[in-house]
Amino acid sequence: MHLAEQDDDERSWRAEWEAALTLLDLDLDAAEALLAASRGGPTAGAVEALGSWTPPAGLGRLPESLQERAEAVLARQLRVIEDVAQAAVRSRQQLELSRRMAPSQPTPPLFVDAAV
Repeated sequence: MHLAEQDDDERSWRAEWEAALTLLDLDLDAAEALLAASRGGPTAGAVEALGSWTPPAGLGRLPESLQERAEAVLARQLRVIEDVAQAAVRSRQQLELSRRMAPSQPTPPLFVDAAV
């Protein structure tokens, strides 16, 4: 293999890894937007932005030059996972509270509209 071909292959390999990391970043952006929407933030496009990420095939080892970026993406993923878990716990707690506060029987009418 010629040196020029090897350089082209290496650039292509790096570009594929950069694209994969970018897609992960975009999915994390969408997950963070959805979490913000669940806290009362803007909801426009939050759910629609979530992708259906699938691992790319045949990328091989991560280029050493992208290790720091990949570690940052991983740390962000772990934070989002923790935030989602906490949101699920809060949601279950709110659901339980609303169930406890709901009357078990309908409230009888307080006023009767009748001519005296």
